[in-house]
Amino acid sequence: MNFNVREDVIALTPQWKGERFEDGRPKVEEKYLKALKNLTLEEVWKPIFVKGYENQFEGRLQAVHSDGRKLTLPSGS
Repeated sequence: MNFNVREDVIALTPQWKGERFEDGRPKVEEKYLKALKNLTLEEVWKPIFVKGYENQFEGRLQAVHSDGRKLTLPSGS
């Protein structure tokens, strides 16, 4: 699966009913992206856990910023 191939991105987000960018990414409202900047990793994973994905693991994550900033992009990026 390639995250830079429109069809693959759409296949990952089949329930999205709104607009999409040219590359297939869902257009998410800016207010939701701003809200993500204030969440901890545990708060982001909680809804995934509640949906039944209890044993998900990604061991290759690395910090992008060492000063505590979170990686969120404006919806137009």
